[in-house]
Amino acid sequence: MSADVALDVYEGKVKLVNMPSIPVVLDPMNELSELQRRDKLFYSRDILFGNSVRSMINLYDNSMKVTQLVRRSNVERVKFEEPSIRHSYKRNGAFNVVKEPFVPSCRKKVSRSSRKKKNARIQMIKKIAAFI
Repeated sequence: MSADVALDVYEGKVKLVNMPSIPVVLDPMNELSELQRRDKLFYSRDILFGNSVRSMINLYDNSMKVTQLVRRSNVERVKFEEPSIRHSYKRNGAFNVVKEPFVPSCRKKVSRSSRKKKNARIQMIKKIAAFI
């Protein structure tokens, strides 16, 4: 599908076939023969081509609309409650919860790849320690 097709339709060189104006009840549990009979009506090459061209033109028309930026008159800041206590636990001992004072920090986020490398190094050290 290219823009040339849309231009041909605009210039009247190509006529688009409309969908048949037959009321349809969409019942997925209908008999297969009934569904196949509708396929011949609604899924012909001309109808699919016409719908595709119309969709392409409508999509282009909708993308050209400019929406105005809505500014809020009253900008409110979000308020967060700072915790005073932090609860920490280890996976091995989920019931051994340690309460510590909460201290905000700006630690860098550790990437997954460096975490995997660190875990691999720890596993290697454990294997070496097991042989000693």
